[in-house]
Amino acid sequence: MVVPVTGRARRGRHTEQLPLFGEHTPPPPPPEVRARIADDDLVESVGRTAIGPGYVVLGASERVYRREADEIYAVVRVPRYEHDTVHQLVTDGVLKIGHSITVTITDRGRQYRASLVVMPNHTRPIFDKWCRGRRHHRPTTPS
Repeated sequence: MVVPVTGRARRGRHTEQLPLFGEHTPPPPPPEVRARIADDDLVESVGRTAIGPGYVVLGASERVYRREADEIYAVVRVPRYEHDTVHQLVTDGVLKIGHSITVTITDRGRQYRASLVVMPNHTRPIFDKWCRGRRHHRPTTPS
């Protein structure tokens, strides 16, 4: 195939470079974009849980588990909506992934290495202020 060589890309044309040998492979699909969590009550609940008893992420997929309040190294898997909220707060910088610990998954009884999810000291006052402001400005329902 002969392709004209110019200094600029033509409008409406495919501008990817073709491989020298073999078939053309299409580019990989863009990464999945998740909708942002808009449930303020859920965000507040996840933030409070991150402060205590806490969350851990486990494995390459960084699956989120909640630490048991009565047993420090026991964890239980969280629902998908809570998992997504934790990852959104990590991405936004409200929470961060900390050091590794050994935990026991409650329903499996096996031990795994997991990383703690923590709220940094500089973020906590901002989070507390946001929660107080939400409670103060929460709309009331007429009775």
